[in-house]
Amino acid sequence: MSLRHLAFVTACLGLLSVSAVAANVDETRALAAKGDAAAQLELGNIYKDGKRLPQDLAAAAAWWRKAAEQGNAVAQTLLGLAYYEGMGVTQDKAEAVKWLRRAADQGNAKGQFNLGVCYGDGTGVAKDEAEAAKLFRLAAEQGHGGAQNNLANAFFDGTGVTRDDAEGVKWIRKAADQGIAEAQYKLGACYHQGIGVTKDESEAVNWSLKAAGQGLAQAQHNLGVSYFKGTGVPKDATEGVKWLTKAADQGDAESQSILAECYFQGTGVDKDLTKAVKWFRKAAEQGHAHAQANLGVCYRDGLGAAKNAAEAVTWFRKAAEQGDTSAQTNLGLCYSEGTGVAKDGSEAVKWSRQAADKGIAKAQCLLGLCYRDGTGVSKNAAEAVTWFRKAAEQGFALAQFNLAGCYALGQGVAKDYEQSMRWCRKAADQGDAQAQYQMAVFYVEGSGVARDAAEAAKWLRKAAEKGQAQAQLNLGVSLLNGTGVTPDKAEGLKWLRKAADQRNAHAQMNLGKCYYFGWGVPQDASEAAQWFRQAAEQGDVEAQFNLAMCYRDGKGVAKNAAESVKWLSHAAIQGHAQAKVDLAAATANGAGMVKDDAETVQKTRQAAEQGEAQAQWKLGVCYRDGVGVGQDATEAVKWFRKAADQGDAQAQLGLSIQYERGEGTAKDLVQAWMWIHLAAMQGNAAADSHQATLELDMKPAQIKEATALAKAWKPKKAMR
Repeated sequence: MSLRHLAFVTACLGLLSVSAVAANVDETRALAAKGDAAAQLELGNIYKDGKRLPQDLAAAAAWWRKAAEQGNAVAQTLLGLAYYEGMGVTQDKAEAVKWLRRAADQGNAKGQFNLGVCYGDGTGVAKDEAEAAKLFRLAAEQGHGGAQNNLANAFFDGTGVTRDDAEGVKWIRKAADQGIAEAQYKLGACYHQGIGVTKDESEAVNWSLKAAGQGLAQAQHNLGVSYFKGTGVPKDATEGVKWLTKAADQGDAESQSILAECYFQGTGVDKDLTKAVKWFRKAAEQGHAHAQANLGVCYRDGLGAAKNAAEAVTWFRKAAEQGDTSAQTNLGLCYSEGTGVAKDGSEAVKWSRQAADKGIAKAQCLLGLCYRDGTGVSKNAAEAVTWFRKAAEQGFALAQFNLAGCYALGQGVAKDYEQSMRWCRKAADQGDAQAQYQMAVFYVEGSGVARDAAEAAKWLRKAAEKGQAQAQLNLGVSLLNGTGVTPDKAEGLKWLRKAADQRNAHAQMNLGKCYYFGWGVPQDASEAAQWFRQAAEQGDVEAQFNLAMCYRDGKGVAKNAAESVKWLSHAAIQGHAQAKVDLAAATANGAGMVKDDAETVQKTRQAAEQGEAQAQWKLGVCYRDGVGVGQDATEAVKWFRKAADQGDAQAQLGLSIQYERGEGTAKDLVQAWMWIHLAAMQGNAAADSHQATLELDMKPAQIKEATALAKAWKPKKAMR
């Protein structure tokens, strides 16, 4: 409850027709000086209004006191309010109560109402809700609208009286009929919710419209929502926006937030992301959690504002700390990916868990990923499955796909291709491109289902049309070969190119072959070499070999034995059998940089011994493959390690393979994972692709140990 400032105005209106008060200020002053209480009250009003005399609040209070001391109830009320607000006198709540009580004891409705407010708030007197309700009733029975409104609220809330919704409606209607906007709004809410009356949306809108017309923001908000939902009025988004805007302009945060969403989506107004951000910000700055979360999304994605990941995190955090689940989820993702904030697995788990515990599927899936990958928590495949399942059962496609993967690999659950297929299909049916591609794989391999090339091609097309690069590649190959579909070289090339444009290395390699051999396109060795190069630089072993052949034969590029040997070496280190043979032949014939003569090997050794990482790596390749020197796996490991210690990604990959195979050193999957991870972190595509395969043979504890070693690793400077 709060004292109503309108009490000053209404209190004065009662004496405007008093005959003893002359219109002339001087006459009023003369009568007041003679002790006429009505004139004293009027003179106080004149000083308060400042219309016929300069405003003087101290003088106003002084004249009200004179009238009040003579027992004038209106003056007693005004003097009590002056003490309450410190207007013309030193603020004194106890003195305010004293004068309001005198007015109330005389039956003055305004005095009763304002004294009731003091008892309700415990202002200047001990709080007593029963006494407040009693005073409100006395004033309400005299027709005081504010008292009728407050008495109604007492009945609705059961404060000072026994709760009685019907009695509440009776009094709120009386206040509403007097035009009190707050009462009209509350009566509308009663009809909307069926509190004390039969639910009636039309009547709810009728009263909301009355209150909204008087400028009450809450009513304007509710009326706007009614138009959006079509409750009590025909659905009309434009009219909804009109009323929301009125409430938003008055600072109603909820209206500002909804209005922002209207501009964001183009509902009832033209889509305008800049205006959406403006209204999200207004609501967010008032602490509206949902608006803060949405403002974070705008900054994260660059919608209506310049992309600013750090600013996005700021707003996500504000909303997350208020318990907004979407913000908690997004903040968890930011920490997981290192977007706008330093990567922190523990923080990612903390925030995603808060939202996951409230049943938010996206957060449950994120938490499942953390457990699966050991991000911020110890790796726990069974716990990952638990969270994936929670989200999957809510229909979250990414969780369904990941749960399918767990069943396919037997991670955290018994291997079960039928269950894998079931969950994968659920995700695929929702349009998840990764799941659609995996469905194609199931049909190609016959995992959990009979092999069916046509069905595989169907799923490949679905995924390809959503931009899944691997699906585009395989659909292109299927169309070129007529696997499960009618052969169509032009269509096949179209999909290969789409995948290649997404930097899918194998698609680039296949597109290069099409140009090299003239499959569906005019033969063009130069174009072929360009595509081979793009794929080779990403680590595609077949492309590396093909590019080496182009350099060897001068097809599409100038003949260059050194470049040929370089790319043969890249392919050979990945185990390409023909590349090893051709590399040996090339070096035996003196081609390229490494020749099978003591002088050239010696030059490579000299550079390696001087600390040149590339030379150390090449010398390691020579020892591993027996190129120019006797094959010696131990010596290969030695030189790979020297280059790897300096941070050479190719050497790190080579050393990893030696550890994995146990060639030249004891087999050690922990060391193998550490070195391949370091190479992958530098962007070595071959390392990145092989790392996941390596993990299949490792235990969680081994991966955890290897991860710690990789984090602690620092490059060493070569001794020169």
